[in-house]
Amino acid sequence: MRADGDLGMAMELAYEYLANVRTERTRAEAAVEFLERWARGQALDTTKRTLSIGQAADHLGVSVDQLRNWDRNGLLDVPRDPETGYRQYGAAEIGRLRVIRMLRQSGYSLMAILRMLRRFDAGEVDRLREALDTPDEREDIETIADRWLSTLAELEERAQAIIRQIAVMINAAVEPGHQSV
Repeated sequence: MRADGDLGMAMELAYEYLANVRTERTRAEAAVEFLERWARGQALDTTKRTLSIGQAADHLGVSVDQLRNWDRNGLLDVPRDPETGYRQYGAAEIGRLRVIRMLRQSGYSLMAILRMLRRFDAGEVDRLREALDTPDEREDIETIADRWLSTLAELEERAQAIIRQIAVMINAAVEPGHQSV
């Protein structure tokens, strides 16, 4: 939908955009809160037995390929059955996977999640939010701009600035002699 000179429609679209940004920001913040709970040691799964990769994928509502990809990218290290070599997902792995899945669904990149998990695995659990939002200067160019929380905050500010500007334009159109700065 386009405004095509209709300031009322432009304002409506700007508010719709602002609502979408706020929804994304709420999801991102909720995912970080979920992560922080997990990092403090709160159990996220009650799985009593180990699950195969297919069972784990079904349990989490993700594909087997996603689980393999996350494993291949270093997001988790799943123990294997010594006899068969098959992955065995227990409660700890399922809990970690829940965190990964929620962060991915909330817009965080694999690199941001890996950065955070490395910090977590090193015992640094206080600043995981910061790890998600602060790329290391040694990371490649694709991840240097990986600042999801900061980006969402900036987008919200821009949307509010657009709304203020449209309001000025509407006021100028309603009050013909009115000069705006």
